[in-house]
Amino acid sequence: MTRPLLMILALTLVSLSAFTQIRQAEKEMTLYNFAEAVTLLQKALKKGDPVQERAIAPLLAECYRKMNDWFRSRMWYQRAIDLGENRADNYFYLAQAYRNTGNYLEAKRFFRICDSLDPKNPVAGILATCCDSAICWMANEPAYEVGNMHSLNSPQSEFGCIHIPAGILFTSDRITEPDQEKRYGWTGNDYLRLYLAKPSPSATGKTGDTPDAIDFAFFLAPEIFHGLGDQTWHDGPVSFDGSFREAFINRTLGYGDIAKRDPDHTRTHLLKIFTSVRGEKEWNKPESFFLNNRSYSVGHPAISPDGNHLFFVSDRPDGFGGTDIYRCDRLDGVWGTPVNLGPVVNTPGNEMFPFIRETDELWFSSDYHPGFGGLDIFIACQVNGIWTVPRNPGHPLNSSYDDFSAWTDSSGKEGLFSSNRPGGMGGDDIYWFREAQGHRGTGAQDSSEQLVVGSNVIASVAKQGQEADSSFTTAPLHPGTTEKVMVSGYKLNQSYQLENIYYDFDKWVIREDAKPALDSLVRILERYPVDVELGSHTDCRGTDEYNLELSRKRAESAVQYIISRGIDPRRITAKGYGETMLINRCSCQEEGSCTEAGHQENRRTEFILRQPILPGSRPR
Repeated sequence: MTRPLLMILALTLVSLSAFTQIRQAEKEMTLYNFAEAVTLLQKALKKGDPVQERAIAPLLAECYRKMNDWFRSRMWYQRAIDLGENRADNYFYLAQAYRNTGNYLEAKRFFRICDSLDPKNPVAGILATCCDSAICWMANEPAYEVGNMHSLNSPQSEFGCIHIPAGILFTSDRITEPDQEKRYGWTGNDYLRLYLAKPSPSATGKTGDTPDAIDFAFFLAPEIFHGLGDQTWHDGPVSFDGSFREAFINRTLGYGDIAKRDPDHTRTHLLKIFTSVRGEKEWNKPESFFLNNRSYSVGHPAISPDGNHLFFVSDRPDGFGGTDIYRCDRLDGVWGTPVNLGPVVNTPGNEMFPFIRETDELWFSSDYHPGFGGLDIFIACQVNGIWTVPRNPGHPLNSSYDDFSAWTDSSGKEGLFSSNRPGGMGGDDIYWFREAQGHRGTGAQDSSEQLVVGSNVIASVAKQGQEADSSFTTAPLHPGTTEKVMVSGYKLNQSYQLENIYYDFDKWVIREDAKPALDSLVRILERYPVDVELGSHTDCRGTDEYNLELSRKRAESAVQYIISRGIDPRRITAKGYGETMLINRCSCQEEGSCTEAGHQENRRTEFILRQPILPGSRPR
């Protein structure tokens, strides 16, 4: 066999080997073994084939994204785009990676590109606006002080931390022995276990005898907490009632568990809740909670101090998005039907890691409510049975990274949370926080209020000075518009002009250059339950009667366009103002005093956001 033929055969074998590694990596990804998939893809990448690199880059980007390694994810999404993979989702996840690593300007730029490539999906446009908000919020006075709990953390992840009489109990996938064979394929670390860190005998001040007595500086090295977490797969986090007599444990069971199968027949292991009651000497064997299901996950339990209200997270099909928070109440020892907390708390994104205080104050994390990036911690209160708009407590409690799994003492002024922000020991670390002395604000939404209509919370008031969407400019106030409540940066009952919504002379057809601004209004209506009035105006040419009719047709054409994008027509009204509200001196009283550009300024459309009509009173 000649040398060239040997080289061709060798190259063919190398190519086949790389192809096999890519296919195997894709299989591992369907099994959620992302750490193993990365190893296979990196081996294939070393072959240096640019065609294979184009196939490998988006796969590596996805693996690192699922592993919350946003820096590497950002690098590989950028590489995929450079190699011609210019899909909207690649731009979206690249923007997410920039946002989740604190680069809000680049994140906004890529969210805008994604929005232009996929205008029917409103999320990218919403997150672009959130980037502006985050920049403003970073200038606020910090509401809390935070610090790393170094004695509790490891190079792996620690989260689900709570303070109990014996110390700090938390969940970790740390590797305790160097030669340990057992590994979880998603992260490459050990399975989740419960660990307890006891107070150090040298602790001063608070002694650790009660759940509120905590000194963040003095804890011994953590040890495995036996009695609740002695199974093969994942254990934790856990929640206890106020008497420390009943425990609710988050678990994922092993291969013996029958779980749902995806369309490609891949087995999915679901989150489940187990309960245990403490006996005289030890905890009883955990038992499966009645809400566990083979079709969806039920996890992240948070029991109220009185033991009668269980909050949990699920991806049940009746939810609003990825994972929602639910509540299940116990009356006379019998658990009732779970209830979704509703669209004020839950979103099209993921809400998780609830914690409930005695005062009906709910702490949880979300990747969709306006925040700094990744998961942010939010606080909502229940007032007369209605949940208030979740409040973002601001930085440094929240960051552009994942901030989650908060626990507080009974005062709510200090506690624990987890974050994968830089500067930690690796993975997710446990941090302490306490309210900053002398702080009067409330974090990211310092000057915020909320608008409640009936049983519906409409929106948070935007912080004064918050930048509004560039598609809108302030128009002259109509009489009586003094309402200060704002939605997405715009005051209710105040008129705003839609930029570039102009009409050709004597026409009422929506021009192509008008559609982007109308699409921006559509995104607000999709995000917030408000009504809108569209008012159109003409220039001074023509009779009063004709101009009123022409402006009415122009307003109706804008309404029809918005309806065509899926907005309920009952939420939109159209009004024609004719030439009664000119915005310049083109009044046609003096011939030749106005340019065509001046006339065009008057041929415009404005919008006013209104409180929705209460259910039952809206005309049908």
